[in-house]
Amino acid sequence: MARVRRSSIPFTVVVGPTGAGKTTLINRLLRDPAFAHTAVILNDFGPVALETGLVEKAEDEFIALGSGCVCCAVRGALTDGLERLLRAVDNGRVPAIGRVVIEADAAADPAAILAAIARHPYLSLRFDADGIVAVLGGDAEAVLAARADTARQVAMADVVALSSIAARSVITALNPDAAVVDA
Repeated sequence: MARVRRSSIPFTVVVGPTGAGKTTLINRLLRDPAFAHTAVILNDFGPVALETGLVEKAEDEFIALGSGCVCCAVRGALTDGLERLLRAVDNGRVPAIGRVVIEADAAADPAAILAAIARHPYLSLRFDADGIVAVLGGDAEAVLAARADTARQVAMADVVALSSIAARSVITALNPDAAVVDA
């Protein structure tokens, strides 16, 4: 009997410095009915946690990775977590998921996260990169001037979410192809 190929699950990587508003943005998205079947993988534990109700509602769809960056120190934990999530979905322990949002550590290299999933023999069949969202706070210009990792994240982003429009021209100069939106 031939195996039925399952449809791909889109995943989005959310990056940016600690305190920029990544978790706040994800919380807002999770309130939207379009994100009802979203699994969240957290790696950056900033001052705002995922809202308790949303975590309880998503229970097994929420995976928290320990210290270290998902693209470096715990790359195995990221792929292991995604494998566990897929097994839970496939075995019916978790309802079907429509997407995965990965909130990466402040210093994460989004290319390494994409590569870890794309090079994995099983995950590459089940997940499709949907994009990179970089979130920047009101101190965006100073952070971009001081942190090469954040500048690299913005340069790779498909969407840049700003909580202040002050840095819009800096973002556009760094990545003219990114959609710049109000966080």
